Amino acid sequence: MLHIQDLQSKLITAVALSLFLVMTGAVQWSSAAPRQEAITLNNAGVLALNKRDFKTAIANLKLALDTDPTYGVAAENLSIAYNNYGLTLNSNPEDALAQFHRAVFYNSGDQTAKENMEGVIRLMKKDPTSFNVRVAFGDQAAAQQDYIGAFIEYKQALSIKEDPAVTGKLKAIADKPELSRGWTSAGSEHKQPQKKDDKDSINRQVEAAMEAIKENPFSPQAHIDLGTAFQARGDLAQAEAEFRQALWFDKGNAKAKQLLEALHQKK
Repeated sequence: MLHIQDLQSKLITAVALSLFLVMTGAVQWSSAAPRQEAITLNNAGVLALNKRDFKTAIANLKLALDTDPTYGVAAENLSIAYNNYGLTLNSNPEDALAQFHRAVFYNSGDQTAKENMEGVIRLMKKDPTSFNVRVAFGDQAAAQQDYIGAFIEYKQALSIKEDPAVTGKLKAIADKPELSRGWTSAGSEHKQPQKKDDKDSINRQVEAAMEAIKENPFSPQAHIDLGTAFQARGDLAQAEAEFRQALWFDKGNAKAKQLLEALHQKK
């Protein structure tokens, strides 16, 4: 059985490297006022995180994302802060699980956070690979108005098997304000010039794709279409977010992987 204590030593090494990269790399984005303010808040969060003052770290890093939602470094550090905070709560598994939910929410690619989330579920004598268990955790979180926890648990349930009822539960909470942030905010802000003649056409493509997402917010193709439109408009951070959203809903989507890889080569 995987225990949280076993994961902690592995995590600290990753955290130390991440914080070093953040602190040394943040000055690259000092040109815009919102980004500079976000950098200041991010670095304050990193300092608090190094001191294991997790609540202060989380508060500063959330403010950094509120200031600049495209600041992916802050999102990744916020995930680390929630993850490390969860590790201190192993005597209270339910509270620890709530922190790991947030760690995964702000960085869906953090495998350690996912392992910690599954580990604490096992400590609660539950099977994290069980569809019914994940739905039950999602229902419990939704009943407590913990919509981030509900979102993560319903997504985990759907990764085990497709289910229209659970998909409906996800749609029911999709417009909750706390779900407007998360890993979709990650990514550096890049703008590319576009031809004036193409502007109206591209904007219409963006609007059409957004309408498609309103009708089916969990469609990978709809997010791919919106990402492609954003890329054509030069909004590469938004494009990356949409391609990652498509992969969140369909991890094996070859088109989304191809577009994301091509986008990274342009940066």
